[in-house]
Amino acid sequence: MTDGSKWRHVSAPEGNTLSEPTSIAPAMGVGGERVFPSLGGESGCFLPSAERVCFRDRQMTTNTIHIVPVHGLVPYEDGLAWQRRLARRKIEGELEDDLVLLLEHEPVVTLGRGSESANLVAGPELLAAAGIATAEVERGGDVTYHGPGQLVGYPILDLQRWRKDLHWYLRQVEEALIVALAELGLTGFRVPGYTGVWVGDPDGAVSPADHAAGRARKIASIGVHVSRWVTWHGFALNVTPEPLEKFGLIVPCGIPDVRMTCLEHEGAAIDPERLREAIAAGFAAAFEAEVSVGPAVLPGEDLLGLGFGRLAGAGER
Repeated sequence: MTDGSKWRHVSAPEGNTLSEPTSIAPAMGVGGERVFPSLGGESGCFLPSAERVCFRDRQMTTNTIHIVPVHGLVPYEDGLAWQRRLARRKIEGELEDDLVLLLEHEPVVTLGRGSESANLVAGPELLAAAGIATAEVERGGDVTYHGPGQLVGYPILDLQRWRKDLHWYLRQVEEALIVALAELGLTGFRVPGYTGVWVGDPDGAVSPADHAAGRARKIASIGVHVSRWVTWHGFALNVTPEPLEKFGLIVPCGIPDVRMTCLEHEGAAIDPERLREAIAAGFAAAFEAEVSVGPAVLPGEDLLGLGFGRLAGAGER
């Protein structure tokens, strides 16, 4: 637990750009948290992936994103209510800071707005018998699974501070994960026509047969919701093999024969602190932001009570 006075931010040296892959070393915050510099400056391209992602010129002050780790396994409905509450407070001007919640869920299958019933291989009764909850939610995308062994990130961002473009936002979340994977020693990439991040052979994800052969393996899924340009829902990064067997109960993301993988299977580091640092590095690079990582909080905690910034007058409501 921490109070807001223990968060501080460090800017990168002037002129640092995204013209080539960069290893981002964290500084130490006052309270012992890791603080990642932004990669602000003139526009450039960051290219650890198969697709170049170019960033706009930015002369404005660098924005800040706080990475908020969460203790324990979080029931999905509790996490969803927490996201919605934080997003509402952000829309209403009570919560100034942009946040990324990092957590693990209790087992759950979620169905986004684009879900098709045929992609739920196991019915609700079978899922319930296996101890897996189900939830229909407002995010985009098809069906997916969350559970132990998977790092879930929920960015609560105001895109009016960044760019009011949902497609741009999805590509930046992908880029954040690609950079994070690079920090962990893996090469991630996009597959045209799909949202998410893959590892393996970038040329091996063209057809269902390619997917089934495992030439390209999906390691992270993304599904988001935006209201008044405030985001919630987010990404899921498979860390250990535990979630992989559960994907057999569904057609993950509605992609026929997709092969799912995890950091452990791909030989990457899975230390929790190292994962948080890699995610922070990814968001610093993709969003050209100052990013701080704080101590863990309890699920559902009132983050305003921990000193996160509020707009003028919000504290009087």
